[in-house]
Amino acid sequence: YIEEYFINQLEKNDTFLFAGLVLSLENVSARGIEVKKSGGLNPKIPSYIGGTLPLSSYLSKNVIKLIKNFESYKLPDQILSWLRLQEKVSSLPMEKGLLVETFSRKGNKYIVCYTFQGRNVNQTLGILIMKRLAENNCQPLAFVATDYAIAVWSLKKFNKIKSIFNERLLKDDLNSWLKNTSILKKQFKKISIISGLVDRKIPGKLKTHKQVNFSSDLIYDVLEKFDQNHILLKATKEEALKEMVEIEKIKSFISKIKDNIVHNKLKKISPFSIPLIMEFYTEKIAKDKIIDYEEENIEQELVNEAYKIE
Repeated sequence: YIEEYFINQLEKNDTFLFAGLVLSLENVSARGIEVKKSGGLNPKIPSYIGGTLPLSSYLSKNVIKLIKNFESYKLPDQILSWLRLQEKVSSLPMEKGLLVETFSRKGNKYIVCYTFQGRNVNQTLGILIMKRLAENNCQPLAFVATDYAIAVWSLKKFNKIKSIFNERLLKDDLNSWLKNTSILKKQFKKISIISGLVDRKIPGKLKTHKQVNFSSDLIYDVLEKFDQNHILLKATKEEALKEMVEIEKIKSFISKIKDNIVHNKLKKISPFSIPLIMEFYTEKIAKDKIIDYEEENIEQELVNEAYKIE
């Protein structure tokens, strides 16, 4: 079972992991989705709606506050040691601003952003950052998004870190991403029915779900080609941005942090980034790892790197 929520975020030819297989998305239709087996080594990992409940601003602020003032709390020694090591290796996330870490590991380049914006926002930001790196020929491979942070993995280094988080990220990249997904067409179908452009229920002529989809998709394609300023297309894009990618929250976040981004260029992995980097190693295809580094205990190796234990 895979959710429509996840499929809506994919573009044609995107690969994803399902039932131990890497599949490539071929087409989305009224009947479902068409896929084929793929040999890609960096598939997306399916996400489910139950895991996308947003992180509240109140909770995120208090988590950062606790981290910044951890010496004032009676925390276990292991946690205190971990937080002090993060301060030594890099720095702690900020209440007003954004902490970004970059480092290399085994020839690969990593960018870790501690946003504290919730999984929905971070998932969208991760996609947009990947597009920005691709534009600059950095060969991005994958990203991981949690409630608190984003980690992006690429083959080449991206030098203009602070330029990632600006208004262009939303104006150009977000619209480009939306056009290549099925989100807009699904949203257009709802709007076309509400506006009366597509009739679903006429006495004696009840249309099937497939017929409604075909009609709305055809109209959408014609308007997109010949009348991109049509009011229903504008309404579709506004609703899609508002409801599906939390555009207002992203806009507010970028506005707040764009002049207060701290970029730490690290010589080794930081303690806080370990759980994120672990995600790139844990998923499996059948019995083989997606990424074969011949590492029996990657978690312990990452911890050792952070502590610089030889």
